[in-house]
Amino acid sequence: MGNLGLVGWGATYRDHNGEFLLVSCKGLGVETNYVAECYTILENAEVAIEKGWLNLWLESDPAAAIEAFSTGKIPWQLSKRWGWCKSKLQRCMLSHTWREANFAADTAAKRGSRLDKDEHVAGE
Repeated sequence: MGNLGLVGWGATYRDHNGEFLLVSCKGLGVETNYVAECYTILENAEVAIEKGWLNLWLESDPAAAIEAFSTGKIPWQLSKRWGWCKSKLQRCMLSHTWREANFAADTAAKRGSRLDKDEHVAGE
């Protein structure tokens, strides 16, 4: 909600058939949109690993964040955690999607921006 402003991430998780598994959101406090999108990718990879979902296809609407993770040029404060994720994942594909293509994740992200910093809400 603004750049620099209160931000959060939201995500939907689906299986290989497109069936819904989980929706999740988290408040990140005051950050830039770009940093928020990078946290979205990283922290959702971590959630998937915790669930045992090790073959991932991560989609995100900002192409810049996808490019950063694809090339390894992510914000320095995330690099160690991303290295851990890559060591645990069996397969990880990253791609860009339009925000309008996943309205559920966009709605969850808006909810996340209203949560306190580090407050996490998930539902199956």
